[in-house]
Amino acid sequence: MGSVKLKVTDKPAILDAKVSFLVAKDLDRLTNREGSLLVGKVKKKITSMGKVDQGDLRKSISYETRRNGPRNELLIGPNVKHAIFVHEGTKPHWAPLGALLLWAKRVHPDLNPVQLTLFAKRVQFKIARKGTEAHPFLTDVFEEEAPKIRKRFNSGVHNIFQNRFGLEIGGNA
Repeated sequence: MGSVKLKVTDKPAILDAKVSFLVAKDLDRLTNREGSLLVGKVKKKITSMGKVDQGDLRKSISYETRRNGPRNELLIGPNVKHAIFVHEGTKPHWAPLGALLLWAKRVHPDLNPVQLTLFAKRVQFKIARKGTEAHPFLTDVFEEEAPKIRKRFNSGVHNIFQNRFGLEIGGNA
C-alpha cells in the first residue's frame, strides 16, 4: 500500500489551521456520505430477512460520526431494545405474549383477535422450545462492504487532496 509524504516548509501557523479545517470538513462530508450509504444497505438487508419483524428495527438504523482526535469514527446500528435478539438470536426462553401479539398484528394484519392470540401462543411455544434464529444484519453487511469501504475512503481522500491542493497521493509521492 502506498504512503503519503507531504513536505511543506516555512509555512505560517494560520495556513496549518486553515488546511486542517478544510480537510476536516471534507473528511466529515466523506464520513457522512459513507454513513448514509451503509445505513441504506443495512436497511435493505433487514428488508430481505422475510418474516422477521422489520418495521421498528429498520426505522431505527442510523449512523453517528464522532471526532476522536485526528480520526473520524462512524458508528452505525439500531437503537431498539430487541435488535440484539434479532441480530444474535436467542436460546430457548419464555417470550412475553404481549410483545408477540403486537408483532403478530404487524406480520398478519388480516387475522382476527382469536387467530392472532393462537398464532402468538404457537410462536411463544416454539421460542420456548428452540429459541430464535440469528439474523446478523450488521455483520453480514459490514463483512460484504469492508473492502468497498476502504476503496471508497482511499479514493475520497485522494480526491480531497487532489481537488483542494492539486497534490497527487500515491506510493511514490
